[in-house]
Amino acid sequence: MPVPLHALLAATLALAPVPAGGLDASFGDRGKAYADFGAGRDTEIAADLAVTGKGQVLAVGTVETGGVSRWAVARWRRNGALDHGFSGNGRAVTAIGDSDAAHTVELRGSGRSLVGGTSDGRFALVAYRADGTLDPGWGTDGVVTTDLPAGAATVLDLLLLDDGSVLAGGIAGDRLAVAHYGADGELVDVVTSAHPFAGTVNGVEVQPDGSLLATGVGVTDDDGVRGVRTEWVDAAGLPEPGFGTAGGVTTYAADSEGNLGNVVRHQPDGTVLVGGSAYGPGDYRYQMLLRYLPDGSLDPSFGRGDGYTDDLFDYYSQADDLAVQDDVRIVAVGWAAGEDPHRVAVSRYTAAGVLDASFNGKGYRTIAYGEGSPTVASSWSEGRAVALAGDRIYAVGGVRFGVGKHDVAFVGVRLGR
Repeated sequence: MPVPLHALLAATLALAPVPAGGLDASFGDRGKAYADFGAGRDTEIAADLAVTGKGQVLAVGTVETGGVSRWAVARWRRNGALDHGFSGNGRAVTAIGDSDAAHTVELRGSGRSLVGGTSDGRFALVAYRADGTLDPGWGTDGVVTTDLPAGAATVLDLLLLDDGSVLAGGIAGDRLAVAHYGADGELVDVVTSAHPFAGTVNGVEVQPDGSLLATGVGVTDDDGVRGVRTEWVDAAGLPEPGFGTAGGVTTYAADSEGNLGNVVRHQPDGTVLVGGSAYGPGDYRYQMLLRYLPDGSLDPSFGRGDGYTDDLFDYYSQADDLAVQDDVRIVAVGWAAGEDPHRVAVSRYTAAGVLDASFNGKGYRTIAYGEGSPTVASSWSEGRAVALAGDRIYAVGGVRFGVGKHDVAFVGVRLGR
């Protein structure tokens, strides 16, 4: 039987090489895929993603309607179409409490996943089976929530251990917190930091030894400027004595009027990467990456020679997530805004912290819905998370369809690397 022409074209596209920074035309609509959770939503935004061994893209985040927020999960097939083998239509909305938000996801094998976030101010974890239904072997009907006495709590990172147990890291009140759960979701232990975080936490990374790296924005100094604040606490919740001063460091970009960190990544060589932004002068916002040596001092071999790099893709730009390739080049995802609509921004840096010109010819690419289309435009789109799989870069976030419209959806993007 002859193979249909459309199947041959799809196979050809799937196998075609994609240049670094180029949108993968074999994925969704010219490299972009969408998951709309229904009309009337005020917000639909993906916060994290995972790529399965089958090439499926699992995105997790939050949908909100009338002030009520819910846990949301979407799965796309390898070609960017919604996977109807997941929850019947590729989308699942899970209500845990009255105010829910999903922030992070990890794969558990055999198509299963574990998602972490918050529900009514509690640590929350939800386990899904491959078909999108809740996993009854985890917690109570697939759900675990944990009250932390330090205050309102949110899971921001998950780490699955070899024995099947889970470390969930995040923030509780003004303290960093790590909870250890058994393979069935039973709570084993909770550790909160001995001292408050000196500022506001935006991102954390759980380490295999149970220690926790966190970054955010520090307290205001005498000149009214807030710096990037990064702290490291050990498995007992005590400051890592070898990192910075009492386990923390605050960094101010030159001539900046404010700085923030959104994502932190510990590297195999002991260095620590942080991504975020620096403000102004002139009311500009620059995407900023920093690299610290193991002792918390800025790495003089990185960026401009002073440990950080700040790049302006438009009037405003910011990094919200980072991934590091095997060749140690750094991929950042976030957003850029200015005269053009607010857009997803994906950039790549060399190991030395310099924009990599082999990526889209200039080191970055900004992406709006309708790019290349004369009829469809977007008033707003934003990247929140990035993942690497094979020779592709994947990013997820949110999109608002049409200038002046309020239809919103998860967005997924695939590019060559």
